[in-house]
Amino acid sequence: MDILQLRYFITVAACGSIQDAADSLYVSRQAVSRAILSLERELNINLFVRTHNGIKLTSTGDKYVGHARKLIEQYDELHKMMCMNEKIVDIAICIPINLYTFFLEGINEFKEKYPVVNPKIIHCTGAEAHVYLLNQKVDVIIAWTPDKSALNQSDILIESPAFFMVNENNKVANKEMLVEADILNSPIIFYTDGFDTDYYKELFPYWKKGDYFVSDIMTIYDLVDQDKGLYRVPVVAV
Repeated sequence: MDILQLRYFITVAACGSIQDAADSLYVSRQAVSRAILSLERELNINLFVRTHNGIKLTSTGDKYVGHARKLIEQYDELHKMMCMNEKIVDIAICIPINLYTFFLEGINEFKEKYPVVNPKIIHCTGAEAHVYLLNQKVDVIIAWTPDKSALNQSDILIESPAFFMVNENNKVANKEMLVEADILNSPIIFYTDGFDTDYYKELFPYWKKGDYFVSDIMTIYDLVDQDKGLYRVPVVAV
């Protein structure tokens, strides 16, 4: 049990809705649901009962919510007292919209761990992220890197490995690692992320006939659900 779980617990109780709680906390619905489920499993109790009208406290949850609220209030007061003499440092971070949900939970954990740092999140497209960094409008970007000759490659500190999103019924779904043959034999779904389609194709010379180039992230999820192809998750760079 941690402070973040308790904060989510009292917020859901107050809002009566996981979605409303997520909106008020500026996190994803999935992050709140996972935190509540993890807390219930850890304590081996049911804090909420889910209905078609929303979510409400069980008698057990109602018994503990007041105590949890007091703990959060005491924590916030202590946090405020300890940080009174600390200088708050603002850091502007540009995160493309299609990558934002991957980092929601990490951002909130960072805020809890480093209270003197205030991350200011700027939503953008991947095409804009590099420009923001070059023009010194942001301090850090989380964005895909098109190729090794791309903008600000010399400034990249960390780069993630490549991952694919795939329908569970696809023949490659259970493989721990894909090989070139798997990719060549399957249509690939590309998210153009703010780039003109023709220009995007120039950045990625390994595309082939039958691949998809999509500008709407929801369309990508639909294509994966229909098992139309593999979605190449953007390589993340910081």
